[in-house]
Amino acid sequence: MTLDLTWLPADMRPLVEQVTESQRVAATLWAEARSEPIQGIVAVANVIRNRVQHPGWWGKDYSGVCLAPQQFSCWTPEGGQRNYDRLLSLMQLFAAKTAVTDPGQRECIGIAHLVTGDYLRDNTQGSTHYHVATMVPRPAWAKGVTPTIQIGSHTFYAGVK
Repeated sequence: MTLDLTWLPADMRPLVEQVTESQRVAATLWAEARSEPIQGIVAVANVIRNRVQHPGWWGKDYSGVCLAPQQFSCWTPEGGQRNYDRLLSLMQLFAAKTAVTDPGQRECIGIAHLVTGDYLRDNTQGSTHYHVATMVPRPAWAKGVTPTIQIGSHTFYAGVK
């Protein structure tokens, strides 16, 4: 499957092409949930897997889900320049095949391997969406939808149309 990376910033595209699917998942987890407790990072990993298991407009495999336009804000500077710069640095490490020594990054790498190998129990009750719990107003897609669970600082949702 060929990924459409045209929406990504030019400095990110070649890096995304050079790394493995598991590294793309690990990078997404680290950029989206690194400040969360372990169960919060696992929850974001489960959202990615739940989307893979129910293919739709957000993608059909782990790379497609992580890199679907407008799904994970970490992949563009518009989602936060500082976070994007950190993600870019991690992707440069992956692409250069440099050993990752940061404990938080290593944790996300491990969780990525577990989720892509289908070794994690779903702690989100089938959720395919989430947002920061303090977000006001809630995203348009969350209006009228009952949250499934809150883990860490994220609110998770299943059955979003």
